[in-house]
Amino acid sequence: MGIITEVTIQKKNRSRVSVYVDGEFFCGMQSITAAKEGIKPGVEVDEAELMRVIAESESTEAFDKALSYIGKGPRTKKEIESYLIKKEYPIFAINAVVEKLSDYGYLNDESYVDSYLQFYSKSRGIKRLKADLVQKGVDKALIEEKLSSLEGQDDAARVVANKYMRTHKNADKNKLRAYLYSKGFDYSVISDVVGEDDYD
Repeated sequence: MGIITEVTIQKKNRSRVSVYVDGEFFCGMQSITAAKEGIKPGVEVDEAELMRVIAESESTEAFDKALSYIGKGPRTKKEIESYLIKKEYPIFAINAVVEKLSDYGYLNDESYVDSYLQFYSKSRGIKRLKADLVQKGVDKALIEEKLSSLEGQDDAARVVANKYMRTHKNADKNKLRAYLYSKGFDYSVISDVVGEDDYD
């Protein structure tokens, strides 16, 4: 048993507090968690029970935060982890949330990649698709596997090129090539669509 001697608001995140037991730092937690659980100076606590309560409460709150985040759009596991880390949830809570979301089917990187490619492969080249997915924290082996099954992108590049030329009437082939390259299309695809020769 111990006595909570101090509960202070953290400087870097005012939505969290630091809890001290018997004059020593014990743990950090969300302010709302502390309020709900009656964590305040002078209260006698069983440290093991306090940790259990905190773990359960922090995990529940982190799960609600993650659900809200997913509600705004599909996310990868890495995006959920990064989001919760920024919110300063403890790692045990983050791991529990990722596992729970995966079990419920809300978090599946393979399904995420399938949906992402279905939507963006018509307007972006393989290089851009790969870079975007890497940035989102998707496993590189999974990315390579999915991209290897992606059919030739000539049709997608033609659609992008035609759209560009409609809005850039004075653009020459070099500008068009540069634009397609910025969209992540390979040189071989760009050559097939635009041609090899430059305008003089």
